[in-house]
Amino acid sequence: TKKIQNGLDLFPGAGCLITAEMNLGRSAGRNRLETLARSDWMIFLDADMIPDDQNFLTRYLQVIKQGSPPALIVGGFSLRHMMKSHKTDLHWKQCEQSECVPAEQRNTNPGRYVFTSNVLVHKDVMTVAPFDSEFSGWGWEDVDWGLRAARRFPVIHIDNTATHLGLETPAALIRKYAGSGANFWLVANRYPEALRGTPLYRMSSILRWVPGRSVLKVLSRMICQLPWWLAPLSIRLTALKLFRATVYAEARNATLPA
Repeated sequence: TKKIQNGLDLFPGAGCLITAEMNLGRSAGRNRLETLARSDWMIFLDADMIPDDQNFLTRYLQVIKQGSPPALIVGGFSLRHMMKSHKTDLHWKQCEQSECVPAEQRNTNPGRYVFTSNVLVHKDVMTVAPFDSEFSGWGWEDVDWGLRAARRFPVIHIDNTATHLGLETPAALIRKYAGSGANFWLVANRYPEALRGTPLYRMSSILRWVPGRSVLKVLSRMICQLPWWLAPLSIRLTALKLFRATVYAEARNATLPA
């Protein structure tokens, strides 16, 4: 916080730092920023994102200048300025497959592909469809928000990407996934039509009935953390997906009534 404040003090433009003494979660944090915004349009750009080129703001400003009605504009996600490393190669591959998606493909299912690390949003969208603070920990609050916003407002995807500089190690990914199962089913139960066709939903639903699931969970966790020289990246990525699915299968069973 001190470093950011020092940077703002040196910044020639306008800037304001809002810090919570306790972690309120991603939903509450974004909702809080919306209440303090003085503009009708806001850009949400995560702290570990960097715009891919110098026309980043210009493209978003063009949307506003065209007189767009209240909407949610999603710029997209890339790895253009991220250096490859064996420590984060698993996360790189996972992002490359599921998150670095061109606008043409994202527009086929607009609400589902809302990644809030880089979006332009109108204040009216946030007023009608704020982030749901029922989500705790990591994950899925952005998908819930995108699907909910899409019911009332246009959700438009454009190619105005920013690079994610905060790739995680396999151990960090496992910690995040291990605590995100309840969030996944919160979204899946609200919007079954949007998630039932996804591989993650199908795999976790099947694994609910598989005996020895706990063994699969342990093995997959071990495999995806193997060093790059011992296991191919494709094998480790498959193991990561299997670990996540077993976690979500357990979370599903835990949420069902006895």
